[in-house]
Amino acid sequence: MEKLKIFGLGFFSDKYAEKAVKGGFGLLTINIILAIVVIFFGSVFTEFLAFYPRYDSAADFNKTVNNLFRPADKDNEISLFIDENKCVTASRGGSAYEEKMLVNTFLNEADRAAYSSGGFNVVIDTRDAYLYDDFETYCESDGGDVITYEEYLTLTETAKKNYDFKIRYTPNEVDLSDEKTNEREEYLLNSADSAKDLEELKTKLSSGETSDAEYRNEVWVLFVKSYYPDLSGYETAAKAPLVRNYYYYNYTLKGENDYLFVFSDSIVGSFTAGGGTEEFYGFFSKFPYGKINSGEDLVKTAYSASVDLNIYVGIVNIMRFLPVYVLMPLVAVLISYLIVYIGEREKARKFSEVLKIIATYILWSAVFAVVSGAILSFFIKREMIFTAVSVLYFVVMMIRSIIRFTIDIAKRKKDDDNGEIKSVKS
Repeated sequence: MEKLKIFGLGFFSDKYAEKAVKGGFGLLTINIILAIVVIFFGSVFTEFLAFYPRYDSAADFNKTVNNLFRPADKDNEISLFIDENKCVTASRGGSAYEEKMLVNTFLNEADRAAYSSGGFNVVIDTRDAYLYDDFETYCESDGGDVITYEEYLTLTETAKKNYDFKIRYTPNEVDLSDEKTNEREEYLLNSADSAKDLEELKTKLSSGETSDAEYRNEVWVLFVKSYYPDLSGYETAAKAPLVRNYYYYNYTLKGENDYLFVFSDSIVGSFTAGGGTEEFYGFFSKFPYGKINSGEDLVKTAYSASVDLNIYVGIVNIMRFLPVYVLMPLVAVLISYLIVYIGEREKARKFSEVLKIIATYILWSAVFAVVSGAILSFFIKREMIFTAVSVLYFVVMMIRSIIRFTIDIAKRKKDDDNGEIKSVKS
């Protein structure tokens, strides 16, 4: 029972913290581990839950999202269909459900008039996440001169060194028609490096190992690899540029803040609230089979499915800061010991005593840091919560230590002074 009191009350009671001096260093290890656990779960769930009041306060964002499902004109009413954790199709104004780019207020004035509020943009594109993009290519010189890739190929090797190859994503999927596929096959057959690979693809097609659709896609991939320079700087998730990345390169990367993208496998959004920009992801794993007919349901339920992502990010952060969390108590001990030594010199406590006393402060410092972080979450950006909690963990521990040992020094000096007075009187 006494050990539990030291463990639980040491932060609040100097009497119980003092008793820790007689024990070993096990309390230090236990409290550091528990503090890390508290910071991890506290930060993750504070950051996760902080989204909801921010979303509720973003009036224009809410209105834009709700306009999708409750527009002024019923012909613009959107309905999303969920199947196997994906938004497989979407419908507009009661039309047939389709897998397509249904809404894009960035590009379409009519869409903007129907849905946007306060400059917010929305995109609904339920096409497959791995649909290949019909990207455009060009080459640009250091002086800003732009030529086509075909023109670039006609240049001398010396002249080519003055140009950089670049691509421009489009919102369109690549043409995989018979005509285009035949053209690519013809090019590949005349390429010594690619002819063999094409023959292997044809063999897989004829044997039934590859479907016709898969074959056309693979021919496109092989053509991109053979005809263009390396594109890994633009696309790492697939063998060739994807339509999905059109939105990243043209909007997100260029600093757009107020938007909602509804894709087949996820939603991605950004809005301004609480003095900062809030970016979030959501998924469809918590939706039942059937239709989504509510903007609030779309955003909040999809976001609630991102808790696994939040936990993963939290684990990454904790692992990255793990050495720091171990060093923080040691730094607090070192600073406190210096205060004690400067204040008492030869009568100063041992370093190990200071260490054991501060060990009783570690866990509660983490608890108070998380509580403070939850309060601060109303005023700072969500992505800053983890850092804020980590800093507060050290600050609380340091303040408690300084208060304890400053009072300790003052008491000792007072006792010494009283002792001297008594000796003089006697």
